[in-house]
Amino acid sequence: MFKSLVIKTHRIHFSFFAGDIICIIESNTEQMAQLGAITMASGAFQSIASEELMSTAPMNLTMTKAVKAVGKYKAPNA
Repeated sequence: MFKSLVIKTHRIHFSFFAGDIICIIESNTEQMAQLGAITMASGAFQSIASEELMSTAPMNLTMTKAVKAVGKYKAPNA
């Protein structure tokens, strides 16, 4: 299924205590929405959760930009 959606798969794990499948993948929002629609339509899953991960280099850049932006922000009624 991942190949048909052009999703890069890094790892797939199974948590036998929780009965969860954990997939480490690279995808965009549209691919994730399609994946969710397909898997939920199959009836094989009760729910889907996703967590977006970011490496430290882009996170540092994001935090630097946020610090600059917060200096320009004026709260309503301030």
